[in-house]
Amino acid sequence: VTIFKFAKFIGISSLQNGVFLIIILQCILSSLSGLLVFKTLFNFTQNHMISWTGWILYVLLIGSSPWVMIPYSDSMTLIFPILITWIWSLLKNNRYTILKWTMIASISYIGYKLKPQVIITLIAIIIIQFLYTKFSKEGLIHLIKCAIPMAASVVILNFVISSLTSSLPFQLN
Repeated sequence: VTIFKFAKFIGISSLQNGVFLIIILQCILSSLSGLLVFKTLFNFTQNHMISWTGWILYVLLIGSSPWVMIPYSDSMTLIFPILITWIWSLLKNNRYTILKWTMIASISYIGYKLKPQVIITLIAIIIIQFLYTKFSKEGLIHLIKCAIPMAASVVILNFVISSLTSSLPFQLN
């Protein structure tokens, strides 16, 4: 609905052109997802061959799928799990960890509101982090430092999303 409102705002008033705008957005998101697959694989492996192989598989499986041209939530939310994983892959440099965890929580929440399956990525990351975390006083303090802004971002996003959805001309189911 927001995309159709934007289309109408810029002078695209027909349904067909509005759908075309959604398909263009989906293609952009799909292309960005492919780039993030490459970057995420490289962050984890530091190997260009593996990264290119992952990107080629992405293009074969996702990029060549005819479903990319059909406006639906799977195509719109494809970027969320990949973006979450990419940000998580950046945590190993130990810089801006609180910001990165807050971004992971925020993107996970927005993705969850659009397609609940997106949260599976966050659950997997939390399990992996739990298994590989050495428990110490410093680790607990860092966990608390990360948890507070993460929770705050979810509360703020919940308010923003509720405000946006209440302005829709129909009741969400």
